[in-house]
Amino acid sequence: MVLGVSERLAEAIELAEAGNIAEAKPLFEQLARLEVSPLVCSYLAWCTAREEGDLANAVVLCRQVIRDDPGNPVHYLNLGRIYLDADRRNAAIRVLREGFRVSPHPPIGAILESLGLRQRPPLPFLRRNHCLNKFLGHLRHRLHLSRPDPLECLPEPEQS
Repeated sequence: MVLGVSERLAEAIELAEAGNIAEAKPLFEQLARLEVSPLVCSYLAWCTAREEGDLANAVVLCRQVIRDDPGNPVHYLNLGRIYLDADRRNAAIRVLREGFRVSPHPPIGAILESLGLRQRPPLPFLRRNHCLNKFLGHLRHRLHLSRPDPLECLPEPEQS
């Protein structure tokens, strides 16, 4: 049975999202030869980074895709994944937040949540890496102090 371009694209995306990058990459390469679309290029960049370790070219390709199609959060997701593969956590968080602002895409939210958010520095008028902020941050962590949740102080609604 011969699949159309959209069916092949759906199959390739499904394989990539399931973690079968080795199977998905050849499909994306075929699709790129048939129809060059931003979505195909974005996923191809991510698969290339994962399979071949060619992170620099993958970043360049994904950046170009984002310039061409800035409204699709999937491109930001794939670039964020590439940055995470390259151990560039701060760049990944920046790109993923940018993509989440474009459109609240659930996979982006899940990755951001898994990466965790830093608390504000104890002394916000000093840089995060200032020795006082480091010391007070370590102290706050050891004493299990954190900023209180503003919703915690609200009384529970009464049950009728």
